[in-house]
Amino acid sequence: MSILTTMLLMALLIMFDMSHVSVHGAGKHIYLCTTIGGISHSRWLFEIGNVLIERGYQVTYITDEYNTRFTSGYPNLDVQPILPPTTILQDNTMFTSLNELSMWKTLQKVLESEYDANYNTMMTFFDQHPPDMVVCDMILDFCIDAAIEYGAPVAITSTSTLMHRQQGICHIPFLQWACRHLLRLFWYPFLWEDNKIHALKLVNNYFGLEPAQDLDPLTHMVGPILPDYQSGFNLSNAEQQFLATHEKVILVAFGQHQLFHHDAQETACLDMALQEHQRCGNVDGVIWLTREETNICNNQRESKRLDYMCVEWINQHAILHHPSVRLLISHGGSGSLHESLDAGVPLLLFPSMADQIPNAKQLQAEGVARWHPRGATNMDVQSIIEDLEFLLYSDNPALQDSLKRHKTLVDLGKRRKYYVADLLEELVLTSSIHGRLEHRIKKMDTLLSWFQNMY
Repeated sequence: MSILTTMLLMALLIMFDMSHVSVHGAGKHIYLCTTIGGISHSRWLFEIGNVLIERGYQVTYITDEYNTRFTSGYPNLDVQPILPPTTILQDNTMFTSLNELSMWKTLQKVLESEYDANYNTMMTFFDQHPPDMVVCDMILDFCIDAAIEYGAPVAITSTSTLMHRQQGICHIPFLQWACRHLLRLFWYPFLWEDNKIHALKLVNNYFGLEPAQDLDPLTHMVGPILPDYQSGFNLSNAEQQFLATHEKVILVAFGQHQLFHHDAQETACLDMALQEHQRCGNVDGVIWLTREETNICNNQRESKRLDYMCVEWINQHAILHHPSVRLLISHGGSGSLHESLDAGVPLLLFPSMADQIPNAKQLQAEGVARWHPRGATNMDVQSIIEDLEFLLYSDNPALQDSLKRHKTLVDLGKRRKYYVADLLEELVLTSSIHGRLEHRIKKMDTLLSWFQNMY
């Protein structure tokens, strides 16, 4: 091959490799911000950030020190842990109440108490490093307000539309439309400041886990976006050894705040159900994620019946994809649900708050999970045993068909990070001086009759 031909081929390869780079991205700075919610709220944004970085944008992740641990595997992401630590992570006991309303009130008080410090930190940082666009988690009002105050386009992210909550306003299905329109007539019009924002909304979920619904031009169902696990996500030696010596393993992981472990009675009820299935030959090992020395870890050493492996941190994705793992027992956070369904693993759920409860109900209706309310008084051991039998029974065509369908939906959702990057580019490149996508704001009620618009 001649030197000229070689040079021509190299030039073509370079052009092909650069074809994905945006001609508009150079010099523009995009900020991502999450704190509360942990890895479920942040890691999917890092995947989108990687795409934007490849297109020539500068992408910075603004967070607190705790959440920097989730950025491993994203070396090109600029990480700025400038926000003060949240008291939620310093004090897990603030969520010992299992009443959902009480938990929401507690969370609201914490967020309000930390608002000023976080807002001022963001504004100071923006003064020094002006943003071209800010992507904020929906629960972080300080981030949204700082971006709007600074005049930057803002996108708001969520793991759920919370449509389940809107449906619950009226429990009579035929009257749900009336409830929604009462809100439209008598509540929404008075939210003057909020009505001016018109932010882009990105929901890291998919129809199937979310109930079917209409979405406006600014709201997009874009998930579930999951990381590329081809490298850097291997099992530890201890995990490999445990899974190699057990064939019917259940993974128990209740999320970042370890809410489940605060009630010894709940843990004991679940242990009784698991021990029963060990006697039936359906389970021979349990990997239990816990950051504290629980009775279940101590007692199993004495009983020598069901083999428990208690760990503080796990590679959940790699474990769920191991052929020995038969079930995930979880709190119902979106990240765990997506990973489990991606692996085709059924779920037993004990939800606590937020989107966890509607997630659990939806997946039970979809036939891939069973769920139980929290609290020792609500824990029916026999009912848990029966649900475990349904989920662990290998000859269950209905369950396997449902798992296969959801695995396909998750596989399709993983491609959408490029679509989200396109939407964010549209926002940063075409928004008005007010940071809005004017071409997406035109209200549908100008195109529909009054009768059509009522529905």
